[in-house]
Amino acid sequence: MRSWLNQPNGVHILPLEAIIQHPLWQTLFVMFAVMGIERLWLWPERYHPLAFFRYLTQHIGQKVHPSVERSHQQQYISGTLAVIVITLPTVVIASTFVWFAEFPLFFDAMMLLVALHFHPVTTHYERIIHALKANKKMLARDTLSHIVLRETDKLSPMGIAKAAVESVLLRFCYQYWAVLFWYLILGGAGALAYRLIFEMSQQWNRKTPYFAHFGKPASTMMLVLSWLPTRWVVYSLAIAENISGAFKAARNIRYQLTGAIRQHTTLLAIAGGAMGIQLGGPAFYGGKKIRMAKVGGSREIRFGDLARIRLALMKVTAMLCVFLLLVFAIIYVF
Repeated sequence: MRSWLNQPNGVHILPLEAIIQHPLWQTLFVMFAVMGIERLWLWPERYHPLAFFRYLTQHIGQKVHPSVERSHQQQYISGTLAVIVITLPTVVIASTFVWFAEFPLFFDAMMLLVALHFHPVTTHYERIIHALKANKKMLARDTLSHIVLRETDKLSPMGIAKAAVESVLLRFCYQYWAVLFWYLILGGAGALAYRLIFEMSQQWNRKTPYFAHFGKPASTMMLVLSWLPTRWVVYSLAIAENISGAFKAARNIRYQLTGAIRQHTTLLAIAGGAMGIQLGGPAFYGGKKIRMAKVGGSREIRFGDLARIRLALMKVTAMLCVFLLLVFAIIYVF
């Protein structure tokens, strides 16, 4: 039974202690706390657990996928087993640790902090802005290579700006809010499991010819798990900026590709339409040209749009936090 306090004016309120001790609110408070810590604390990337995981993933990929000459089915089976072998033990061990811990919220928060790790993306994005402003094209290309998989050595300043915007938009959806979404649904272990699958889909990216079939299981799982949260985020961006432009851009999409590229195109179209800028277009991955449709708004990207995107993502984060507070309040009351 909830404890209520009667005020002199007859209004009933919940005591602060009851709210703080409620598991529903604890989950949200932990999420907000971790978001703040992750934003303020620069965890050196080379010492981060995900850096070791990427290294491990690369070596496992080389061991279980030694050649592209094997049949497509063999590569697909190997990719599926690799995802299971890497993800399942990690999640089971992490969940067991939380289950028996005296302070499970602390370990839940630590798993979320490890899984979130978005600060390097924003740091590189800021460095790209400064490099382009100083007309240091080579530095901008080199910095961009840390947050994109495409080849950057031939990009023009406008191409660098477009690639940076696309990367930060997509990573904001896939790497930040999708992690938070699965934390709210399944806790720290769920957030960590999603992030591991996301990292495998990046390390074994299907856009590179070598992982075209081996990386399909990880890519498919990531797309399924991220479908709802990424659209939740990108439609929030549309509401925050220009919803009519976003829906107009979405209606104008002419799909020619499938899978991850199709989903990326949808997200970029809505985001680009909301911001009034054109995104997408062909890009080179591992020496291979991937043709993607130009989507979004009607004009080419400008240098000033880099700062606009940064502000827009801050607005979306604020909107979603307020939305979650309202939803949790309604659930708690009823």
